Amino acid sequence: MKRCLHLRETLRAAAVAFVMLAVPAAAQEEDCASAAPVCAARDAVFRVSAYGLNANAVRIAPNLLVTNRHVVADEEDAVIHLADGSQAPGQVVPTSYPGDLVLIEAELPEGPAIALDEDDDLGPWRTVAAAPDFRRIRVYREGGPLALPAPDLPLSRIHHTAQSQYGASGGALIDREGELVGIVTSGGENRGEAIPAGAIHQLRALSGDAHAEESRRIGEAYRDCDFALDRAGQAGRGLPERLAATLEERCLAGNNKLQIELAAQALGRAGLLDRSAALFEKALSQDAQAINTRLGYLTTLHLSARFADEVPIIRALLKLIPEDGLLQRYAVQAGKWGGDRALAEQGARLVEQYNPAQGEAVRRFLNADIPPPRRPPGP
Repeated sequence: MKRCLHLRETLRAAAVAFVMLAVPAAAQEEDCASAAPVCAARDAVFRVSAYGLNANAVRIAPNLLVTNRHVVADEEDAVIHLADGSQAPGQVVPTSYPGDLVLIEAELPEGPAIALDEDDDLGPWRTVAAAPDFRRIRVYREGGPLALPAPDLPLSRIHHTAQSQYGASGGALIDREGELVGIVTSGGENRGEAIPAGAIHQLRALSGDAHAEESRRIGEAYRDCDFALDRAGQAGRGLPERLAATLEERCLAGNNKLQIELAAQALGRAGLLDRSAALFEKALSQDAQAINTRLGYLTTLHLSARFADEVPIIRALLKLIPEDGLLQRYAVQAGKWGGDRALAEQGARLVEQYNPAQGEAVRRFLNADIPPPRRPPGP
């Protein structure tokens, strides 16, 4: 069921596997073949360490950076890694902003800050973030939008195909002018997510010492949820009820869409399908366009034998990612068992187009008298 990166564990693994070695900015120029404004944006992206993680932060003012809340959790301090190999101490600015963003103040050397994109540029975009070895900041392969934030959902995200790698959290999603379109936050299956740069205005308005108590509460929930997710990963299907309840309570308390989604996956793996579906629905209430979240939700519905409920979700996703093999399979099966023959036929045609070796088997399935599977019993 897991189709997106558990960012904390991904970054932690990278931190263990690689030694943090700085490379001067001049050496970074050798691997950038993009336009000058895009390459120059690397000088405004810094590697940052906090909460046991290595990630990124984007400079938006002379001594102010923005990164993901999940990078710092409830930490008050962070370390900024400079291009000359030195480090600068950073102080996390308390915030009551409800999304996955936080500010860091640090005394930084002179250098550029990234300007926020204000003209709703629709791509192509590139991710600027640390390389997988965390030795340099690099520019990744460009991509475009898959789905844009919904105006009525303030925490909804940009969904895009711009390439990124492990450790890209907190990096910059930029346009061809080098302006900041969004802050990279999660992704998987070549489908990335970024928080729109416009959210930084609200973040700054909700940051400062007056927000310290609420900031601490949110950060502690992030940490508690992450620890519960770690324990749930070890428990598998044998998820104790107390741990399942902790996942629901603490991951919802942090209000981070990815954490809520990962908790939903953990409950689904344990066979707690109704509770898994409820958490997926909470995540989608923040961002109804979230592609990976909808795919995870479909898996839970499929395992629950709720085939008719899958149909509208599948139809919407087929407009965005018709090449996805799992989605094609769900279209065929949910269409057949959910009473939508047209959807099943559409799924079969897509299988024949993208995976012709499976076309004959799909046609046999559609024409066979196979009753729908029953919902499996709970744990």
